[in-house]
Amino acid sequence: MTDRSKVRVAVATRKSRYWWFEEKPPGTLEGYALTVVTMLFAVWAIVVVGLGFGDRLVIATVYAMPFVMTFALWLSVRVARLGTSNLPLVPTSLGLGFLIGGPVLDLAATVTHSPDLAMEGNPVARALLDSDHSLFWVYRYAFATQAMLIATACALWIGLLRHRDQIVQAVGRHAGFWEFFKAATGGGPLTWRQWLFPVKASEIPHPYHYFWIFVVAFVSGAIDRWAVALNWYGLVPLEARWAILGTSMTLGVTAYFAWLRRATRV
Repeated sequence: MTDRSKVRVAVATRKSRYWWFEEKPPGTLEGYALTVVTMLFAVWAIVVVGLGFGDRLVIATVYAMPFVMTFALWLSVRVARLGTSNLPLVPTSLGLGFLIGGPVLDLAATVTHSPDLAMEGNPVARALLDSDHSLFWVYRYAFATQAMLIATACALWIGLLRHRDQIVQAVGRHAGFWEFFKAATGGGPLTWRQWLFPVKASEIPHPYHYFWIFVVAFVSGAIDRWAVALNWYGLVPLEARWAILGTSMTLGVTAYFAWLRRATRV
């Protein structure tokens, strides 16, 4: 073997230690980009809009939101299209009904109870209203962004269902629970120390698995729109909103791991 061939083999061996150089399940890079972009922008928006960091910065963030949401929708659709499993009728229908029904009911309740949005507590809507944007402009912004948010959530739910066989294959078969849990959280080829305490880039868990946990939590979190909508009708106290959200997300992620454990048991 020539010296140049030895160098190529050494480089290939080194690169294979990193997930971004390996053959990845379809949708890995799109899911990774979607998670990073949405999480970073969400933190930024919460800090800037929620804490009111200057009117100009707040409005700039609000104006940027539709562009970020458009990018997120595009990535979500790409992920869904890369799935290979068939769509089961009942889970697909129930999930889409859950994701669409809450926001639609919330918007309907808002328009019915406070058509001038005087009682609206959404910080984005309040930022626009308090900066002298017209009511008609705020309504157009709200309907456009809500439509993109609903479409993104639906695409992610469809993507989860279409990737379910690929997720099972990526996790692999495991007899023990903790070996399964490590693999289901992206640490399949890693040692226990690497999985728990990664100190090098090559020890970072695979993001494909974390992306689907993020999707399940996001979809489960749609219960919040139902809680807010029902609060308008006096059926759910607003004080229970965060307890309902936390419970729903916990149950959703637990159900996901229970399904995956059953599907990958030896």
